[in-house]
Amino acid sequence: MLVEQGEWILNEGEMAAVAASFGIVSSPLGVIPKALPPKALAEEAVKVFQDLDPSFKGLAERCLRALAAPDKLVHVHNVVADQRVSRALMVFSPVMGGAWVSLARSGELRRVSLRSEAELRFLVADALAADASLRPDRVSVNLSTPEALVLLAVFEQLRRARLISLLDHKEPVTLFAAEDVEARLKEADVEDFRWTLPFLAKLLPLPMGDLAVTKDCRPALMALEKAGLLERLGIQNDRMVCELTNPGAFLEAGFRDSSARAALSVTAPVRGGLAHDVLLLVRSAFDLFLVSLSGGDAALSTILAGDLDETMKLVFAPPPALPAEVPEQGAEATVILDGPTMNLARLVVDAGPLAGTACALVDGLGLGRQADNGMVINDPGISRHHARFRRDPAGVWSVEDLGSSNGTFVNEVRITAPMALQDGDHIRVSNTVMTFNPREA
Repeated sequence: MLVEQGEWILNEGEMAAVAASFGIVSSPLGVIPKALPPKALAEEAVKVFQDLDPSFKGLAERCLRALAAPDKLVHVHNVVADQRVSRALMVFSPVMGGAWVSLARSGELRRVSLRSEAELRFLVADALAADASLRPDRVSVNLSTPEALVLLAVFEQLRRARLISLLDHKEPVTLFAAEDVEARLKEADVEDFRWTLPFLAKLLPLPMGDLAVTKDCRPALMALEKAGLLERLGIQNDRMVCELTNPGAFLEAGFRDSSARAALSVTAPVRGGLAHDVLLLVRSAFDLFLVSLSGGDAALSTILAGDLDETMKLVFAPPPALPAEVPEQGAEATVILDGPTMNLARLVVDAGPLAGTACALVDGLGLGRQADNGMVINDPGISRHHARFRRDPAGVWSVEDLGSSNGTFVNEVRITAPMALQDGDHIRVSNTVMTFNPREA
């Protein structure tokens, strides 16, 4: 344990021991290590700490309390030209008087320091070299979180295919199949900071393998086709073969030729749990791309230097005050991707072949007997493409029958046009009965 140029350098065991000596206990958002070292080492760490300068000890205690119970937590990961990699987390707490506490890993040691909001904004902009020379091209597309992840997996697949073609001295491959994309999604948690999807996966609140889109990405691929980013070329050897359109290829080139990346996850307590947003910034030779994942919604766009500064102001702004209903410690955390514990709308299946399960709702989710639906139900009374669920910009969910033979019923009334759904509505298709649950915080 040592103090060097205003920074406090110690290992995890020392941090846990000193925090315990103050009686500090981490909240669900806290980042104080829980495992104490052996008694002799813990006593030695506390003694070394007590012998430090009194003014530093008071500041260090406040830093530990901020790390144990932050009001806002920001993970910052960046890599520049595959050479400089940085990982740190920043916590905001009122006990620090407006300063952010930075906790960075350096081998087995942890480096604790103080940063201002302006300094943090500059560090991100400097890593991306996001100056005014950025090209003013405007590319913007709104997607769901699963669709954004699948698009990044497509980019990963094409990058991989390009590398293989270079090794084999062949023309670059531009085609891909759903199975290729699913394979890249399953590999996304592999420790590899050089490429976009594994880089982003480090900050997602759920392992990529837990997401429904990893098992079946075809509904997301079809949504990307509708958004004009790719086109299906047909079926070859029972594989759905796709290719990027010109807009999709423009985006892929920017991600493939990137010189720097920065990913930030922002977590803060909200009523009923934790809110978790993820931002990915990718700098190519001429453009700066932003991918924002917030709840089930995502956005991908090019941004200019001024846009980056405004985005960083939001990331590093103090969190708003919590409402009166503050969740108790230990309450179930809310994660906001398409996984088993997410806080988005879902269908709870009460009767039928899938009884007892729940299906997360994403905009455009199809229901039917055929395998390219997001919700596949093996029931001869259900059409191949039976119904579709949509979410409008105001957040209202609806269900639409797709001309099925046996119809779609809401509260036992057969629908003939898209029907808006309310909490607790029962949707029936053949023998399957589902309850709509918006799961709002």
